[in-house]
Amino acid sequence: MTRISARLLAIITITVASGGTPRTSTTQTSTSPSPAVSPLAPLAYLAGSCWKGTFAGRNVTDEHCFEWIYNGRFLRDHHIVVGDSVPYEGETTYTWDPGQKQIVYWYIALPGFYSHGSVESNGDALLFHDNLRIEDARELRTTWRRSGADTYTVYVEDVTGGKARQLWSMVMRRSRPAR
Repeated sequence: MTRISARLLAIITITVASGGTPRTSTTQTSTSPSPAVSPLAPLAYLAGSCWKGTFAGRNVTDEHCFEWIYNGRFLRDHHIVVGDSVPYEGETTYTWDPGQKQIVYWYIALPGFYSHGSVESNGDALLFHDNLRIEDARELRTTWRRSGADTYTVYVEDVTGGKARQLWSMVMRRSRPAR
């Protein structure tokens, strides 16, 4: 399990990133769908904002910017890790899968790996079920727990071999409007 899309942050801890520079997306965005009718409603609080956190004990930040795209049918999350010697970034696209009746996502990263999975809403938490595609297969469990209007906490665990071990956690704070 993972994303932060987690999942994204978890991937950073187990991947050696390759070189590259951040880029700006040019895909058109649009207004958000009505949260009351959107199947993406559990993610709606993230949209239109960037959220930034700092890795514990390091001068390294991860910032995620969420934008509705294609008339609110998809939510994009572009993130950049700054402060490591090698740049790292990735992008996640979320949508509703009517066949599976769940939110699904695809994540692509600068080093060339990818993942896909689903998101489950459970009260104030988002649980990421991830299929990570890297050389060293690991099962990760990522939870984003909302702790206020402008904060959520990311918890990442390695559950490879059936034993859960917390890798790290990070508080994400709303940092600025997206774009």
